[in-house]
Amino acid sequence: MMNLDETECLGCVYGMPSDAKMYVEVTADAVGDRCWTDMKATVFFWVRHSRLDGGLEERLLAELRRWFGNDWGLDGHVYSTNERCEWQVNLIESAGLTRQFEFDTGDPGLTVAYA
Repeated sequence: MMNLDETECLGCVYGMPSDAKMYVEVTADAVGDRCWTDMKATVFFWVRHSRLDGGLEERLLAELRRWFGNDWGLDGHVYSTNERCEWQVNLIESAGLTRQFEFDTGDPGLTVAYA
């Protein structure tokens, strides 16, 4: 994700199918009311720390939700982050999304997925 004149990277968005290698090799622990086999995709995103105070991450999450939910009509997708990224966990939860899955990928902190 670049600024308008493409001179600065502002962040990035990753979308991947729920059967991507990183998910096939670990177990999805359901902590919500969803079933991982019903999920079609997962979305990861990040914004530069220097842009967090300007609300860019909030606007990005709102746009991603509109894009995946309305424009693509993609049912069965989750927004994922690492539980150690507390600001992003708080952002996702404040947007009304609830934790549905946890993954221990062997990296520090659990990968957590929200819908």
